[in-house]
Parts: sequence; structure tokens; C-alpha cells
Amino acid sequence: MDINERIKNICEVFCENSNGKFAVTMEASKQNVNNWSRSGYSVGLSVIVKIIEKFPGVSPEWLLTGVGEMERTDNGLTQAQTDYIEWLENNNRLLYKENKELRAENDKLREQLGMKKSAG
Repeated sequence: MDINERIKNICEVFCENSNGKFAVTMEASKQNVNNWSRSGYSVGLSVIVKIIEKFPGVSPEWLLTGVGEMERTDNGLTQAQTDYIEWLENNNRLLYKENKELRAENDKLREQLGMKKSAG
């Protein structure tokens, strides 16, 4: 499968097989889209870069080489971003647990002081 066929596949999957929708997304003419989809037509680097920018769900490796799957399995995130999200989620769990413990402690202290229980 050449790059022209891969562009055609992107149009099918992400733009409901509509060259018009693909053209709007790419900010290009329908004629350009037809050319890019035509086997043997030379697709420039600027077009490839724009496809990668406009369709972040597409694997750049697949677009350039045909290797792997068309759709990115990593949601377009770098390893550093994935690690940071994991760190944030872990800290969120720890803070939630600590907050829950502190609320329970506050409730006990209020009870000892004869104050009414906190809401929430």
C-alpha cells in the first residue's frame, strides 16, 4: 500500500469517506485531496506534516511507511505525558484518602467539642 492509499484510508475512517470533509479539515481543495489519493501522485512533506497535525489519531509511522496500525494506540501521548498522568492519578488517590481521613478526624474532634457534624 502506497502513501496515496493510506491517505485514502484516513479519509475513509476519519472523514466518512468524504473528500469534501477531508479537504475542509486539511484546509485544502477537493482537487488537492483527489490528487493526494491518486496512486503515483507525489505527496509533499508539508502535506504529510499537516495530516499528522490535523489527524492526531493517525500513527505517523504508519502514514510514512505503512508499518503498524493506522490508528495510534497511545492516544498521541508521549511516554513522559503518560508517566505524568499516572503520577497525577496516583497523587489524586493519595490526596483523596488523606482528605477522607482528615474529615473523619475532624468529625471526631467536633463530636468531642459538641459541635455539629460537617457536611460533605
